[in-house]
Amino acid sequence: MAYNVQSAVDSKTHIILDFDVSLNPTDQHQLGNMVKKVRDRFHLKRFTVLADKGYYNGEDLVRVKRYKVKAIVSRQRGSNPKDQPEAYHTDKFQYDKTADCYSCPAGKKLPAHNKKDAPRRNYFDKVVCQSCAHRGNCIRGNRPYRTVTRNQYAEVYEEVDKRTRENMHLYKLRQQIVEHPFGTMKFGLQGYYFLLRTRRKVRAEVALLFLSYNLKHAAKALGFDELMRKLGEEKHHHIAFFTRFQCNEVSPMETESLSCVS
Repeated sequence: MAYNVQSAVDSKTHIILDFDVSLNPTDQHQLGNMVKKVRDRFHLKRFTVLADKGYYNGEDLVRVKRYKVKAIVSRQRGSNPKDQPEAYHTDKFQYDKTADCYSCPAGKKLPAHNKKDAPRRNYFDKVVCQSCAHRGNCIRGNRPYRTVTRNQYAEVYEEVDKRTRENMHLYKLRQQIVEHPFGTMKFGLQGYYFLLRTRRKVRAEVALLFLSYNLKHAAKALGFDELMRKLGEEKHHHIAFFTRFQCNEVSPMETESLSCVS
């Protein structure tokens, strides 16, 4: 309750690459943060990220595109009137970038009525709608004409939608890549709920769960003896680090920050 755990999982090894714990009850604005963490930690210039529709956010998708990462994200379905035929739903209106207008299912053009730099632009044609034979199926509400709204993130939405449609074979792998570690931790490592409170402590608790999960996978992939050998090599580096750390004077605030790093 009240803590939202994000994780990034490698598709080949199923190792958890990075994670975060937020207080946001939804996954909105979390995708860009996780992509940046993975990109910076592993120095990756190009990779593809799979995410469900909870991460379908224009601001985040623009941020991911700026990182030169390909996003395959399921689209959130818009709300349409229940009594409206599917052929007249908003997604059936096609945008023409060259003419800057929408084409309705009947083939009529709906021009823009806002400036190009407006965050939200409205497309409609009162005269065309009044004389249209399909207005009974298309128009709902009090307005006598149909309006289509296009926001500032529409272009990146269309780009991601196209990429997702063309790569559904990859998107279908998302659940078995990123969801199954949570199931393993809940049922295999008894991580049903958090024992601690405050975000800092919960992050430490999640870090221990993810570390246990990763060690089990590493032992399975490398073998127990090889894993212990590699951990033995790393032990000398950790001892040297903590020796240097103890020799320096560190303020309580800095010590607390360092202890959060997993």
